[in-house]
Amino acid sequence: MNAEIREDFTGKIPDDPVSRIDFVLRYVHTRLTNPYMPVSPLSVLLTLMGSRFKEISKYLVAVEDTEENEDDVICANCIVAGAMGLSVETVGDLARRISSYRVCKIDGQTYIKDIVPSNLYRDTLESP
Repeated sequence: MNAEIREDFTGKIPDDPVSRIDFVLRYVHTRLTNPYMPVSPLSVLLTLMGSRFKEISKYLVAVEDTEENEDDVICANCIVAGAMGLSVETVGDLARRISSYRVCKIDGQTYIKDIVPSNLYRDTLESP
């Protein structure tokens, strides 16, 4: 999501009636100009997993608005799927239902985008 938009939506709702209307209309404008609900990777993971996300949060990193490689995306989605006890295909489909904005297709398969394995996860793979 555009950093400028994110800055506009932080903070509390203004007290002044004109400012309040402006605040609400910015939300409406964003929703109408985006084909999908712009949510963060963390929001998708929390919606899918609830409190179970805490168990794997140290193994994942959100990398919004960057070019991550496909292997990292697939690996991160495998971590999520394993923690949920579901197939990667099912996790991708559920994420797509939350927000098509936060998924990508790799070789015809749907994945949650903008998440990659953390360095801690990589270190656990490399240690004997």
